[in-house]
Amino acid sequence: MFKVKLFPLKPLTWWYSQYQQKNIDLAPVFQRKGNIWKSAEKKYLIDSILNDYDIPKFYLADNTYGISPRDSGKKMFSVIDGKQRFETIFAFFDNKLELAKDFLLSDNANLQIGGLNYSTLKIQYPEIARRIEEYEISVMRVITDEQERINDMFIRLNKTSKALVGAEIRNATISRATRMIQKLSKHKFFKFNIKFNIQRMQESNAVAKMLLLETHGRFVDMKKRNLDRLVEETLEPQDFEKSQLRHWVDIYRTVGRMLNRMTKVFQKGDPLLNSQGPLIWYYWLIKRNLGDDNKQLRNFLRYFDEMKRKNNAILKKGVNATRDEIAKIDQDLSNYQSFSRSPNDGGNMTRCFEILSKKYVEFKSKTVN
Repeated sequence: MFKVKLFPLKPLTWWYSQYQQKNIDLAPVFQRKGNIWKSAEKKYLIDSILNDYDIPKFYLADNTYGISPRDSGKKMFSVIDGKQRFETIFAFFDNKLELAKDFLLSDNANLQIGGLNYSTLKIQYPEIARRIEEYEISVMRVITDEQERINDMFIRLNKTSKALVGAEIRNATISRATRMIQKLSKHKFFKFNIKFNIQRMQESNAVAKMLLLETHGRFVDMKKRNLDRLVEETLEPQDFEKSQLRHWVDIYRTVGRMLNRMTKVFQKGDPLLNSQGPLIWYYWLIKRNLGDDNKQLRNFLRYFDEMKRKNNAILKKGVNATRDEIAKIDQDLSNYQSFSRSPNDGGNMTRCFEILSKKYVEFKSKTVN
């Protein structure tokens, strides 16, 4: 008997609880030694999870069926592939591993959380901590009564496994949405105007979000699963009605026109675009105000960014802030900062955009008067 099945998706906290209950054997007889990874490699894995990138599948021998690997005792699972990853994840939950000093969230580069451990992250930035707590991993359950098959699988997986990030997987998928993303990602806006890093195809993620926004006409969850679905729903070959084709062509052209406009609103290497997070809100604000002057739009965004910085500076002082400083705290900006910590959540995105729009109306009223 030899079967390989996908285990029901579970968050990392569930797997951590199984580890705490000693239900996972990280060192069955066929495994290599643990803690082989260097500190940088471990921190890179946590970086990938917090930034919502794909990580390779895990393979576990399910000891509740068939036989269990020698020395695994009564433990439910024995790790075939994923030992270093599990050790790293559990070490982070145990506060034995910290974020890299130069850690950056790809969608909120202004958030300074480098060097923090899990407990501190959970207290100070619970929204960020939830990213790793709720992260679901793909686990393949291996059911067999042949020890040799488990050993052979271990050898094969360690010879051939290789991780791809979400954007790379979508890029390798043949679909209409993928072709649109590929073309729009080469737009001059991403070559000249943005300042955020695109080594991990962040420009492709940004375009996918724009397409998703235009598809729904409103802010929705823009997490990996929804971006993947955008690609999956347009897989080729597929029969599309003419109305569907026109719909996708219209969306493609709309995003292209908006990117053309944004190259005029933003400057070359614009510091307002040093992170991907707020880009989708800027996109929607500019689209909602197409008749407004390009310079006025950028002046507002620069003003808004400066007001956020001043507001955050006061908040960071805490009890050391003066009464005059406390009186200057803008609750809308404080809420914006809080909501923007989960920039892929549809509800938070809507709230951030509402605040941004409100401040733009106020800004225009002041400049006119």
